[in-house]
Amino acid sequence: MTLGIIKPPDENPDITFIVYSGGLGVYDGTLRSVYVLDITGLSQHTGDNRGPGTLELTPGSTADLPNCWGTVTWEIAFPENPVKRFASLQTQRDPSAGGVLAFALLATLGLFAGLLVPRRRLWVKARVVPDGVGIEYAELARGEGPAPTCVVTKFATRRTSATTAGDAFSLGPVR
Repeated sequence: MTLGIIKPPDENPDITFIVYSGGLGVYDGTLRSVYVLDITGLSQHTGDNRGPGTLELTPGSTADLPNCWGTVTWEIAFPENPVKRFASLQTQRDPSAGGVLAFALLATLGLFAGLLVPRRRLWVKARVVPDGVGIEYAELARGEGPAPTCVVTKFATRRTSATTAGDAFSLGPVR
């Protein structure tokens, strides 16, 4: 049985049916559209669209199907509004979406940190000289920022003051 037409307006609605019988080939593995009925190989038992022999229903009416297959009734839930309005809503929940978002934000923050935080390396080399231990400092700074000599000078000053105070291993970060 196929659905023909629901004609507007709501004051005089009706539904037209054309009845077919036969196998749809659902079980043979062939892909089929759920929106279009392929009528090849089916037997038609009522007339064409709005032609003689079609089944037409109005709200509250009943039509007999051919070959004593039963009846079709358009039941009315509310007499003042026989055609119900509907909306199709779809909701979806993906439990992994929060984790993916968190890691994407962390990756973005890491990228920004790598681009915005000035990178620099500081080397300290101690070697024995005739009158004691000589210490050399070197720095590699990429990008723009404070002059490298400024950071090396600050570190050397802090190291010298910590060494004279007897606390050579607690220099802390250089800012």
